[in-house]
Amino acid sequence: MIKMPKRELNVLVLQDTDRIADAVRAALQDAPESERPGLERAAALIAEAAGRSEAELRGD
Repeated sequence: MIKMPKRELNVLVLQDTDRIADAVRAALQDAPESERPGLERAAALIAEAAGRSEAELRGD
């Protein structure tokens, strides 16, 4: 039997969530209707992540 190496999940923790959230909000102001759902979802995910610790985001 061939043993495959364990795959690890790599997570990048962003420390600049305020700046990222500002950029997404600015993009929403000028976004065409077709882009709004994705930007709104991104804004919600950023807001959720901003309230979590680095360990929580990594899944520790």
